[in-house]
Amino acid sequence: MNWEAIGAVGETLGAFLVLITLIYLATQVRYAKNAAADANRLARAKGVCDLQLIAASNDQLNQSNIAANGWISWYQELAANRSITVEEAMRADAMSTYWFWLHWGQFTSTNNKEDLGVGRHDR
Repeated sequence: MNWEAIGAVGETLGAFLVLITLIYLATQVRYAKNAAADANRLARAKGVCDLQLIAASNDQLNQSNIAANGWISWYQELAANRSITVEEAMRADAMSTYWFWLHWGQFTSTNNKEDLGVGRHDR
């Protein structure tokens, strides 16, 4: 073999390795993007959970929020349907919302399209 042939093989091998490196880096960037989105989603869900726990344990804050948003009639109806006080209805709703956000953050971060049935057709 002469040096030109060896050089050509080296250039071809180098180009192939650069291509492999670029594919690897693209894959890593995609995984990093997904991990950052999951961390962001979990941080938002944790913030909502913290707020709901505060609301569930502070009737005065809960009442102010409900009055400011005009939701009092909904809580009065909920309380009447369940034979509980309006304050208990507010706390129960805050805890239910807490439960939803706690599990939404976990589920959304750990599922994929197959979990949701996306792309499948009923047979």
